[in-house]
Amino acid sequence: GNKMNDVYFDFLDELRSNGTINMMGAPRELRHKFGMDKIEAIKVFVLWTEQFSLEKTSGITKDSA
Repeated sequence: GNKMNDVYFDFLDELRSNGTINMMGAPRELRHKFGMDKIEAIKVFVLWTEQFSLEKTSGITKDSA
């Protein structure tokens, strides 16, 4: 995938595991950290959350099989 997204995703994973912020504030954090604009930050955040729900659903299918 997009190399830069990997960097963003790692950052978001870290934010999540720290548990210090509400993940709804994540786009703002991306903007601070990487200097991206609001649209870009939201786009990255949405991609990250989608990848996440994919993992979860595939996990569920494996367990129920």
